[in-house]
Amino acid sequence: MSVTPRLNRMFSRQGKCFDVAIDHGFFNEFSFLSGIENMKQAIRTIVEASPDCIQLSTGQARLLQTIPGKQKPGLVLRTDAANIYGSELPGFLFSELIDRAIEQAVRLDAVAVCVNLL
Repeated sequence: MSVTPRLNRMFSRQGKCFDVAIDHGFFNEFSFLSGIENMKQAIRTIVEASPDCIQLSTGQARLLQTIPGKQKPGLVLRTDAANIYGSELPGFLFSELIDRAIEQAVRLDAVAVCVNLL
């Protein structure tokens, strides 16, 4: 299977990719949620700004993928939950991969996946 069609949806004609990450709720850090409490509206606002991609978790991805039209940004699927983003690092760090990450990404028509490597 060729990756070119997905890459064509991910990068602009100039070969650049502007990815807006609004997958913050996945990290259980409440200070990240200001402004994205209404995820459906937050995604619509970002789509209207025309980035190349939007980074979302699996639960949020459907909100993007149900938006019709050819100009919809590509989905970058967040495939892990980690505890490394808070203002203070905990004593035990983790990054847990979601179940069947790549299968979910393909099913959701993601152009890429994002995962922390600890």
